[in-house]
This record gives sequence, structure tokens and C-alpha cells, in this order.
Amino acid sequence: MGRDEIIKAAASGKDMDRDQLMKLAASGKDMPAGLLLTEAMLFQATAYLYGRYNAGLIDLEQAKRDKQMIIETYNRAAGIE
Repeated sequence: MGRDEIIKAAASGKDMDRDQLMKLAASGKDMPAGLLLTEAMLFQATAYLYGRYNAGLIDLEQAKRDKQMIIETYNRAAGIE
């Protein structure tokens, strides 16, 4: 699913998977309404991570480690493991 399709899905209220939510957050878009708590936390953590990276507060390697930790935490909280 491309970026435009992700934004359309968010606007239409369709279910989005983890990767789609992360792409939406990384692109700086508003958080979609109606997310579960785990999804909202994933969205906000991802947006914060990209903001820190884009501001030069962390390097790429740290951003990769943080992203992996965000994904692992989300998977545990969402019962995906």
C-alpha cells in the first residue's frame, strides 16, 4: 500500500496494520481517530522517533534500534508474538 492509499485508508476509517500506521506517523500526518490504545501508542512513539531523528537528536543507528524496540513493544502489547 502506497503513501496516498495509507492516507485514504486513515481518512476512511479502514483498519490499518502496524506498518501502515508507522508510515503514516513517519510522514507527519495527523493521528487517525478511533485507534486502539496500542495503535495510538505505536503512532505517537513512531512520530516522536522520526521527529528526534529529523531534528538531529539521534543518529540513524540509534533510530534503527529505537524503532525495533517500538515494534517489539507494540507486538507484545497487541498480543502479536
